[in-house]
Amino acid sequence: MRNKRTIFLLVCLTFLLNSCDKQEPDGKGRITFWTNDIGAHGGWMNVTIEGNAKQILLQWPSIPDCDNTQGTARFELESGIHAYSVTDANGQVTFGNVIVYKDQCTGKQLD
Repeated sequence: MRNKRTIFLLVCLTFLLNSCDKQEPDGKGRITFWTNDIGAHGGWMNVTIEGNAKQILLQWPSIPDCDNTQGTARFELESGIHAYSVTDANGQVTFGNVIVYKDQCTGKQLD
């Protein structure tokens, strides 16, 4: 009797799990990396995220507008948490994580 009830519960649980909506990716967002002191990094910085590298060549005194990204490193990624690395002209490498939000642009200042 106990085994039948356990089997019944397992079958019901399996059915419920299989009938749940499958989670699709939330969508894409943008992340822009920038710095206000490019000179301290030897004049440029390479930002690598998910195997894609982009270079920061200019400094910004304040947060750049998401549509004006000249000299910044901008990526379009699926929403979620992403690991990145930064290598500058002096050979210094740093690592971090950023959160990308669906349909939003986020700025990440690198010191």
